[in-house]
Amino acid sequence: MNYLLLFLQLFNFIKLSTSVNTKTMLATPEITWSVDTFDVPLGSDIYDYAYLPTAHLWVNGAEVFDENSYIEYGVNHTTLHVISTNYLNAYHIYYRAYFPSYDLASVHEITFNIVDITPPVCTKVEPITIILGTTLSSVNYLNYIAFSDNYDPLKDLRVSVFGTTNIKNNNIGAYPITYHIVDTSNNYLDVESVVYVIDNIAPSIRVIKDLMINVNSHPNLLTFFDIKDNYDTVLDITLDDTLVNYTQIGNYLISILAKDKSGNTSFETFSIWVRDLEAPNLILISSEPKINVFDEEALNNLQIYIIYLSDNYATLSEITLEITHNININVPGKYEIYYQATDPFNNRSSKTLKVSVADLEAPICWLITDLTFEVFSEEPVWYFYFGYLDNYSMLSEIETTFSEKVDMKKIGIYQLVVNLSDSAKNKASFIFLVAIIDSTPAEVIQRSELIVFDFMRHNFIFYFDIKDNYDKEFIITYDDSQVDYSVVGEYEYHLFVQDKSGNMSDFLTSVFVIDNELPTITLKTDTLYISVFDDEIDLYSNIKKIDDNYSLDEINLEISSNFIAHQIGLYQATYLLQDSSSNYTTKVLLIYVYDDTLPVFKGKDYIQIKRNSHFSIMNDLVVNDPWDGDLSHKIVAYPSSIDTSKLGFHNITYFVLDESGNAAYFKRVVEVQDSFNFNALNTIPFILAFSGLAVGLYFFMKKHKHH
Repeated sequence: MNYLLLFLQLFNFIKLSTSVNTKTMLATPEITWSVDTFDVPLGSDIYDYAYLPTAHLWVNGAEVFDENSYIEYGVNHTTLHVISTNYLNAYHIYYRAYFPSYDLASVHEITFNIVDITPPVCTKVEPITIILGTTLSSVNYLNYIAFSDNYDPLKDLRVSVFGTTNIKNNNIGAYPITYHIVDTSNNYLDVESVVYVIDNIAPSIRVIKDLMINVNSHPNLLTFFDIKDNYDTVLDITLDDTLVNYTQIGNYLISILAKDKSGNTSFETFSIWVRDLEAPNLILISSEPKINVFDEEALNNLQIYIIYLSDNYATLSEITLEITHNININVPGKYEIYYQATDPFNNRSSKTLKVSVADLEAPICWLITDLTFEVFSEEPVWYFYFGYLDNYSMLSEIETTFSEKVDMKKIGIYQLVVNLSDSAKNKASFIFLVAIIDSTPAEVIQRSELIVFDFMRHNFIFYFDIKDNYDKEFIITYDDSQVDYSVVGEYEYHLFVQDKSGNMSDFLTSVFVIDNELPTITLKTDTLYISVFDDEIDLYSNIKKIDDNYSLDEINLEISSNFIAHQIGLYQATYLLQDSSSNYTTKVLLIYVYDDTLPVFKGKDYIQIKRNSHFSIMNDLVVNDPWDGDLSHKIVAYPSSIDTSKLGFHNITYFVLDESGNAAYFKRVVEVQDSFNFNALNTIPFILAFSGLAVGLYFFMKKHKHH
């Protein structure tokens, strides 16, 4: 068995080999290589690249695989060992590919280019600083950068500087530039840097006027100097005057620090003088004053015409004030007063004031009696209410007039102006207040009694009429603190009326708290139905609610009734409810006494008789009523007779009605037979049917009677 298997495997191998050779002979094969040239970075390991080339076999456009294929590296007198990656060069190495299964081979040249792909490196770069106005062509940009390359020497590297055309050497600022460094393999490096254009010249400080200021003044000391800069128009200027006492005369030091925007600073120290350069400030009144004739005292007080006197440094006590004049106080006329103020540093102010001497005093008057009058009174003669006096004129020479608008019919405060004029035409006016008053209180008239029925607080103001001699409107209040609105009785009530003048009226009256409301009683029912067989009834239990608006403690209830127990008929009960104020109410209850008990039949409900025998409908049947007694004579039968000649069952319905209308029914079955053959089971359906009908009629009649 094992030999047979081995034979079959050998046969399949021979068949497959024959097929491959046949195909090879019939098709045109082609061998392609994956690459012709390799770029190998400088300094790399050549064997990282030597095994990358591959060969591929194609037959009829389709790639075939030979698991026995292999490649030889370095044939035709070439070898990988000659390749040095430390130098730029090109090496040509031949490769041979074998495909034994197809008996094919291919030799291919592979070029290895040793290339430099590493750009230069920058080892140092520094910003460039030039002074404002420096010529750009004088700047050596390469002095501020250091660089190298992995292969090329410095002399073979090309360096370009971009952005220099954007540098403005007359404008302070930072200007970016770019160094572009290229090696011989065209690898390049761009390095960013910056050129700073700076200003290193400090501002200048120059004095333009004398450094002398007035004491107690605070001028802007910078106005004494001219401070400029070669570039900046706006400077940071600090003036230090902390050593200067502006309130004290003396020589002081100040300093000025000027800084431009580039941080260049200038510092100078100067001496400044604080002096009193200002005369005293003397201000006189602007109008021409008048002095009363013969007023000697006025000449001793001429300084009153000085409105203001001060000095910027000296105190008032240190100021020398001189006052002279040419006034003759006994002769009216025009004169002058001379004022001169001198400070301790001999700064002097002089002023002249023109004055006149004249009779300046006007008459006077005063009140000699009160100017208060009752409204609607007669207008007084005003002259006799005042006293008069003048320094020169007699009373007869004083002209007196009155300016007044006093309305004697209207309450108010009025102005009375007394106008006086003496012989020298000096005039004076005096204002006095005239009071027109109302001192009469208002009259209160009560229109009706003050009665309260609902035990609630009421406003009784509208129960009164108010009359006043002057006012139409009033402040009305009341005091009902003594009134208990919840308790019947008579109480004291005060009404206060105040007019606009404050006159108060106190009107005393009474409030009557009265209960005139009927008490109420509510029954559970107004009609009561009871059986004639019931005992006495409790009429109090039929009361649902008793209420009164005032008090339940003093209420009285009486119940009267004509009810008779165990006797059919209509009765009534009267409820009388009376409160403490004798208010009463009544309520009537109707009582119906009735008989609702049904009559009771006694007799056989099934009878057997012979055919053609005599049968009485009322045979063996009686009825009794609990109230009316024996009612057998009132029994009505339907049908009223039966035909005994007919065999079978005959149904008879009996009906009776008592005096109260209660109806009772009875059912009977009569069986006519040739001979008696009693079957009790056959009668049961009839008995049940008749009994159900009787019960239904009973309850129907009872319900109908109650309604």
